[in-house]
Amino acid sequence: MKKQSINNNKTIKVKATKDLFISMLVKDLTLNDVISDLVDNSVDAANNNKGTSNDLSEFFVELTIQKGKFIIYDNCGGITSDVARESAFVFGKPEHYSNSDFSIGQYGIGMKRAFFKIGNNIEIESKSKESYFKVNINVGDWRKEDNWDFSFSEIKEGMNNRLKDTYTKIVITEIHDEINERLISTTFQKIRGELSYEQMINLNNGLNLILNESKIIEPELSIISNELIKPRIWEQEFPKGLRVNVIAGISDADTNKGGWYIFCNNRMVLGPERSEITGWSKKGSLGMPQYHSQYNRFRGFVFFSAKDSSLLPWNTTKTSMDLDSKNFIFVKEKLIEFGLEIKNSLDSVKKERDLDVEKREMEKYFEEVKSIDIYKYMNSESSKDSSNYVFPYEKIAKKNINNDEIRITYFRPKEQVEKIKKFINKNENKEVGKYTFDYFYQNEVD
Repeated sequence: MKKQSINNNKTIKVKATKDLFISMLVKDLTLNDVISDLVDNSVDAANNNKGTSNDLSEFFVELTIQKGKFIIYDNCGGITSDVARESAFVFGKPEHYSNSDFSIGQYGIGMKRAFFKIGNNIEIESKSKESYFKVNINVGDWRKEDNWDFSFSEIKEGMNNRLKDTYTKIVITEIHDEINERLISTTFQKIRGELSYEQMINLNNGLNLILNESKIIEPELSIISNELIKPRIWEQEFPKGLRVNVIAGISDADTNKGGWYIFCNNRMVLGPERSEITGWSKKGSLGMPQYHSQYNRFRGFVFFSAKDSSLLPWNTTKTSMDLDSKNFIFVKEKLIEFGLEIKNSLDSVKKERDLDVEKREMEKYFEEVKSIDIYKYMNSESSKDSSNYVFPYEKIAKKNINNDEIRITYFRPKEQVEKIKKFINKNENKEVGKYTFDYFYQNEVD
């Protein structure tokens, strides 16, 4: 009887397949998410090369999006051949590699997952101050190989290029069918709006962000700050260098713009945000109500900043906050506190709706007051002296509110109400209510 052979090899194979890896890398990302990742990489490069000022007007990021082709092209400094060779194409950040200060990119996967999400054929060309290279990747061929590395198709090193001559250009073709449908759909154009908000601070600093030959403009966001109305400003520094600055107050009546705007290293993550993430609640269980038009003047701006971007309390896709972050939980409690203060002042304004138009003093005041651009306010002297929220309701409007009065609401047939309107020569339902109540009281009670 033959003895069974014994295998003494104690190795157990653990290996990710490329198919699984690619699937997991792009599974929970939208097309807009991966395009935003690519723009973030360009913006990081621009901020890294801008010098000591905030002026980004010399830099552009140009997107060309059309059926069958996607291109992103920038002049933000290029990628050196050494960075390309050692880290830019690595899936994740190598241990020896550190992000630039106050960067947006963190995990080292944004560019790669954009490749796999969008198309099958990728060409990357980049000129930095010291080098030039080109890389061609066919994802279909690459995923069949055991080798995970890419290769330069062209490379020149030891160069001495001027910053203004540097660039990076990524061209993706053989677009996936489901992505092609998005590239030609009208709904895809919302990427313009998303990028305008995400990059609004960089756009305000002069960055030229172009989509299909049309420049993207930052949204107009403002806050009211004058002798009678002052927003609340709060700052906090956490261990290891994470900082947060909060500006909370009121602005123009605009239901679409009301809410919180949250930024991480000048990249907007959420906004206008009015869900439980920042304390707005359908049941009011967190202290704040559900957002509705009554609070359309509410404006809050939250700026997280950290030299080390791994400290920022956002999720890996930069689409929301890390709700388990103890630092964000602490800040959220402050947002609820500030939000309630502003909410209560706006509730007081609501009382004016029961008054005759000529007595609505807050409405008249708001029509006269001018809001200030949020960027200008952040750089103004007045922003340095506003630790307390100031609202002028006591000074302007409360004299017109009789706290002994109560609201009466009832329903009557429309035809009858219209006849009374005609009889008393009034156009508003509340005038009918006042007239009929006063008539009854004077003739039957008094």
